[in-house]
Amino acid sequence: MTTRTYAPSVRVGNWNEDIQLEEDTIKDFLEKRERGELLIQKSADFSAIVLKGTALSVVNDGALHMGDCVQLVNPMAADRTKYFANIDPRDESCLSVNISASKLLAERKIAGTCQVSSSINHKSPYARNTFVIERNMSTLLMDHHFKASYTSTSLSV
Repeated sequence: MTTRTYAPSVRVGNWNEDIQLEEDTIKDFLEKRERGELLIQKSADFSAIVLKGTALSVVNDGALHMGDCVQLVNPMAADRTKYFANIDPRDESCLSVNISASKLLAERKIAGTCQVSSSINHKSPYARNTFVIERNMSTLLMDHHFKASYTSTSLSV
């Protein structure tokens, strides 16, 4: 182990290059901050996009129509009795899109297919848990197949 024999105020070695490198690093940081390229800024943008509130469709005739904006909810189990140890009864959950933050921020929108999961915290309709019903017919009836898609406008910057 070497001991420093000089006082802290003595400049040793490539001190000028070290100062220049530190100034360049600070300048790069400030430029990235102005352009919004810092990771903390990108994650805030991602949260703002995904948690943007959406409006659900209002149904007047009691039927679900193509183009309606809906949340797909699995209701909680009516029987809240614990039959097994460490296994709670099913809570209410909502279908949500799993979005890759890097993909969303790089392309500025969701394109193609995405994985979905169930989310328990779904009290408000957000861009990631709101879907549009798509099918060629005007009204959706029992046993009809349909496509639940997210709108490109709901998940874009």
